[in-house]
Amino acid sequence: MKKVMQLFFVICLSLFVFTGCATTSGWQKEFANAPEWVSNPSIEGGIGAVGVAEKSRSTHKARTVATLRARAELARMINSDVANLLKDFTETAGIGDDETMNATFLDVSKSTSQAALKGSRQIRMWPAPDGDTYVLVAIEPAKVKEIVKESVESNLKKDNALWQQFRSNKAHEELENEIRKTFEKYKALGK
Repeated sequence: MKKVMQLFFVICLSLFVFTGCATTSGWQKEFANAPEWVSNPSIEGGIGAVGVAEKSRSTHKARTVATLRARAELARMINSDVANLLKDFTETAGIGDDETMNATFLDVSKSTSQAALKGSRQIRMWPAPDGDTYVLVAIEPAKVKEIVKESVESNLKKDNALWQQFRSNKAHEELENEIRKTFEKYKALGK
C-alpha cells in the first residue's frame, strides 16, 4: 500500500511539473508573433530601443508616444543619473508569546537622464494584436560615436569647471582666514 501511494505521488508530481512547464503565460501568448526586435532591440553597430504606446484611436498619437518613449530609453542608455533610497524599520512590542513584530521596508529609485539624440530615427513599427503600438528607434553607428564623444567631453568640461570652482572657493576661504587672523592679531595688540 505504501509503494502504491509513493507511485501515485510521483505520478501526480510529474504531471504537475510537466503541465506547469507546458502552459504559456499571457505575455508569451501576446508576443508569440511579435517581431524579434520587440524583445531584442539591437542594431548592427548602433544602439536601439523600443517604446510602446497603449491602444489609441489615433495611430499618429500612438506612434508619436511610442517613439518618444523609445527615445527616452535611448537617453537613459547614453546618460543616466540614478538616486536610490532604502529604508528598513523593524519594531517589536510585547513580551514572550505576546510579542508582535512589525517590519517595513521601502525601496525608492529615481532615474533622470539627459542626452542629445542627434540622428535618432524610427526604424520599425509593429501594431500588436491587443492594439498597443511598438516602435524601434535607433541611432546609426556613426552618430553613436559622435554622441558618446560629445557626452564624454561635456562631462569632462563640467568636472573641470566644478574642480576650478572648488579650488577658487578654497582659496577664498584661506584668504578670509588669513585676514581674520591678521585682524585678530591687531585687535589683540590694541587692547
